[in-house]
Amino acid sequence: MTVALVCATVALSAQRRPDFSGTWQVDLERSKGASPANANMVVVITQDATTMRIEQKGVPTVVYHLDGTPVKNTRVGRGGDATFTSVWDGDKLVTTVTGGQEGQRETRYLDSTGQMVEVSELKSALGPWFGRTLYWTKVK
Repeated sequence: MTVALVCATVALSAQRRPDFSGTWQVDLERSKGASPANANMVVVITQDATTMRIEQKGVPTVVYHLDGTPVKNTRVGRGGDATFTSVWDGDKLVTTVTGGQEGQRETRYLDSTGQMVEVSELKSALGPWFGRTLYWTKVK
């Protein structure tokens, strides 16, 4: 019985993990901490069972390994390469970024309206945490 319960729990946990695939445009009105320069930002996300890729015109593709395996990405304007380590926390993908600009954490999930929410937190060199929350609307 215990084995059946554990298997059911694992199966339910896996089912809650969202697929972020699609073309998304930032919803500047709902977003917090975004600048007007973000108004026309569009990203294309492809995702399979182990990897997620985010493409944006003029910016290097960002790769996320969904199993906790670290992956290097180029961070234009943020100190070069950085290592992204992503793990699932229920239905939220939590990514810790090391290298380049230290102390960054990103949480991505789908809210009840179907919008993708991206919460970024960054620790400044002086100590305080700064954050921004971007809401994304699926356009394709």
